[in-house]
Amino acid sequence: MEDFAKIKQGIVNFFTHHFSVPETYRPTMGDIDFIHISNLDNVMLSALFLVSKIALVVSSVDGNESPRPDGFNFTFFIRF
Repeated sequence: MEDFAKIKQGIVNFFTHHFSVPETYRPTMGDIDFIHISNLDNVMLSALFLVSKIALVVSSVDGNESPRPDGFNFTFFIRF
């Protein structure tokens, strides 16, 4: 039974060492002053997208404008 405990501890030690990162290598963000958004902006950004609003925006754009890097412009999205 002692051998089993030694083997088990050896496996635990190996993986603990293998998958741990020394604390000194981890970046910190303690000196960064993050800008906060207002509660109203948070509510607006968290609101659900309505299909009717998406359809209105897509249909109001000129179909030949803003081709994407993949070559598809708004005509493609309006049609499909």
